Amino acid sequence: MFLALLDQQDKSTYASAIEIMRRAYLTGEIEANEMMLNIPFAAQWNMLFPGGKEKGDSFDNEWQLNHFCNVTAAMAHIIHYAKKNPQLGWGEFTKKRSLNCMISAFYHDIGKTIIARRHGIEGKALFAEPKASVKFRFVEILAACDSEITTEDMLYYAELIGYHDIFGTISTGENGFLSLANVIGRFADILGENLETIKTAVCDLWLLNIADIITSLKDKGNVQEWQLNPPGSIDSLLENFLSSYKGKYLNEDLCFALQIAEAKDRRNLATELSEKRAAHRLQRLARQTFENGLAVSKDFPPNLKEAVNSRFGEVSFTSQIKEILRAEFGDEYEKKFGTMLQFDYALGFFQSLAKQAIYWLEVELKDPNAFRTGWLYNRKTPKDGSYPPGFLVKYNAECISNNYCIAIVNIFGEISRLTSDINNWNIEFEDAKNRLTPSKADKLLVFDGAYRASNTRSLLMREIMLYKS
Repeated sequence: MFLALLDQQDKSTYASAIEIMRRAYLTGEIEANEMMLNIPFAAQWNMLFPGGKEKGDSFDNEWQLNHFCNVTAAMAHIIHYAKKNPQLGWGEFTKKRSLNCMISAFYHDIGKTIIARRHGIEGKALFAEPKASVKFRFVEILAACDSEITTEDMLYYAELIGYHDIFGTISTGENGFLSLANVIGRFADILGENLETIKTAVCDLWLLNIADIITSLKDKGNVQEWQLNPPGSIDSLLENFLSSYKGKYLNEDLCFALQIAEAKDRRNLATELSEKRAAHRLQRLARQTFENGLAVSKDFPPNLKEAVNSRFGEVSFTSQIKEILRAEFGDEYEKKFGTMLQFDYALGFFQSLAKQAIYWLEVELKDPNAFRTGWLYNRKTPKDGSYPPGFLVKYNAECISNNYCIAIVNIFGEISRLTSDINNWNIEFEDAKNRLTPSKADKLLVFDGAYRASNTRSLLMREIMLYKS
């Protein structure tokens, strides 16, 4: 089943292989060597897709099933693409390596059957110490693939599943390079200190993250093109993603991860990268969250939307961000800010913040007398003439991008102050997102003026960002 998706085949044959995979999720069984075999963790699938075995195609959680299948199918496309393009530097895909990547994709979200928000670490725990019956089922299935499985293989799958989203979080500024040092250290413990083997493991983890991200960008819960077309037939989708700004960020993170893998002192280099890349990673977080909000905005003027997106992507904007960071954290902003980005699920929180900012900007753009954000120039043009064409659009784009980054940095600054003198407090952005009501977001966005906003923000941060352990 795992390798069948990799074969270059016609559309109907591939559709049959996809159907076998979908049925395996639903029934917990696959046919191999004329025998029906129970797939490992079949009980987990019954929890996630209850009724699948008894009711045929009638089951709950179709959204989740489609995502599992999309990721596994996308991994097949990625492996096929990598084999055709060795110049990518993703390494040689042996049968064993391909099998490892497909199994990790098949099981990547299995931890959702336990605790969805901790699904990575929960899935890792399932694989790290499997029951004898689970290990035996893997032995049976891999034997059908003319392969074997060892204890080290199970630990390897555990690491891939446990950290399958780590590059996604680095690319949006939610998680730091320090985490990479720990993950790479685990690979070294399992696989031995062979540099090429460790770099291959890093690349496998990155590819799993790519498969997860590329299927989550839109229509996450629907059957996607990856399931409908055999590998090799829609390479343009993968190429378009890799050439997008998000794809370029992710490729940059892979290069940094490989540098960390090669370093004698991995944690020291990871710390150095975290500090040096502080402004760049804030720029990523600001860009992605605001652009996501603009993408669905129907009332934002197209020319201003284009100008804002362009501003967030400018290399010169990094210098402005450094000044914003310096104003909040002082001259040692790289050390103070660079290593503090270790939060889970921060992306959703800041997307909610950006959405609220865009809402009020739309209100102001429609009628400047209705509401003033303080982020736009809405006064009349000078009496002695008019501004050059496009000047105000570019100027407002700069004001919007600057003020949004200031709001983000203010929030991180408040977190830094709160957690520096309070013991046993935890930051949970997932919970904070749920508590971030529009009225609270308005106050965090500095619409009330700097002094009032500072006092209000301090109170709000305690209410929405912290909980006692």
